[in-house]
Amino acid sequence: GPNPYHRLQPVDFLRFFYYAGMICTGMKLFSRAIEYFRVAISMPADAVSSVAVASYKKLMLVSLISTGKGPTLPSYTPGLVSRAVKSRSEPYVAIQAKFLEGDFAGLASTVEEHAAALEADKNLGLAKQALDALKRDKLRKLTTCYVTLSLSSIADQIGTSSPAEAESLLLAMIEADAIDATIDQESGMVRFLDGVTDFGSIDMTRRLESEMRAITSLAQRVEQLDVELSTHPDFVSKMKSSARLGGAELATDFPEGIDPEILSDPMMG
Repeated sequence: GPNPYHRLQPVDFLRFFYYAGMICTGMKLFSRAIEYFRVAISMPADAVSSVAVASYKKLMLVSLISTGKGPTLPSYTPGLVSRAVKSRSEPYVAIQAKFLEGDFAGLASTVEEHAAALEADKNLGLAKQALDALKRDKLRKLTTCYVTLSLSSIADQIGTSSPAEAESLLLAMIEADAIDATIDQESGMVRFLDGVTDFGSIDMTRRLESEMRAITSLAQRVEQLDVELSTHPDFVSKMKSSARLGGAELATDFPEGIDPEILSDPMMG
């Protein structure tokens, strides 16, 4: 029978990369999803496909969620495609603008305003993930500006509805090693460590002692191997041969147990 692959159309290739991007997005493999969507958009074309437009809409949201930045298209993307996908994605352009401004209230309002369009595109869930991503991004930036801050202040600055929600987000990010912070439950204060380890703590003292023991043990083992190698008959024999030929520049620091005169006297042997 006829080969079914001969019936493939250019749009089928676009769909392949679009669906691959969707699968990776669902699995939260965002960097791979971004690349698949970029391929779908940048393929050579003399007309704009709805698949390319759909890919661009998802690319914008996934890029914000994953990198905190808007997407970039390859330089070889057809000009007409580049212009068209942007002009047909106005709600997404507005969402990106509010995200990049760090305006959480404005972003939430924009998502709500365009909820119907986002739902029709099956992208409302991604838009809500972008809202959460902005909260995390704003919280991460607070760690570079403050040493201590109350949960209520954090809630106000990142746009959460309550200190309890801010605390939940903090705990999730600490668990994921996204930030380094401690929470004082009694005072409701958060201390941002910003990656600076408390070397005075008991846990860190124990860890340092353990690391020092490991290093000392390794150094002793290296020294032992050095002596064993230097006193090995084969090694001594080769050094003597090299010295007789005058082709070796010998070290002056010999391990205990080796007489440097044996190796340095070319008349030996």
